[in-house]
Order: sequence, then structure tokens, then C-alpha cells
Amino acid sequence: MQNKILAICLILGATLLLGIFSVLRLYVYPEFENFEQQQSLVSLSRVEQELNSQLKSIAVFNVEYSWWDATYDYIQNPGKYPKVRFCYVQS
Repeated sequence: MQNKILAICLILGATLLLGIFSVLRLYVYPEFENFEQQQSLVSLSRVEQELNSQLKSIAVFNVEYSWWDATYDYIQNPGKYPKVRFCYVQS
């Protein structure tokens, strides 16, 4: 009698586990996968925006300090007129 009860419990447990696994695999897992993919795209967009912001900042920094290259060349070679002006004046 105890063996029959144990066998029935094992069969019911295995059936229950198989049912839960199939529900999770067919319905829950795809939803989680879609959610994570959407969140990854949002995060990727944020990273892209931040990198573009940093690149703009670096470009401004580069333009501001690029004039010092001509100044340095002029100081190193005093008789040679620089190729660019030291300051930007609109005429």
C-alpha cells in the first residue's frame, strides 16, 4: 500500500513539474526575453547618447586647445609666421 501511494505521489509530482516547466518555457520565458531585450535597447540608447555627448565635449575641448599648437610652433620658431592666426576675428 505504501509503495502504491509513493508511486502515485511520484507520478503526480513529475506530472506537476512537467506542467510547470512547460508553462514557464512556453509563456513566461518568452515574455522575460522580450522584456530584457527592450531594456537592453533602452540601455544601449542611453549609452549612445552619453557617448555622443562626450564626443561633443571632446570636440569643443579640441577646438579650444588647437590654437595653442600654432602658438607653440611660433614660439619654437620665432621668425616663422604661423599658418593660422592666433585668434579668430571675423571681418
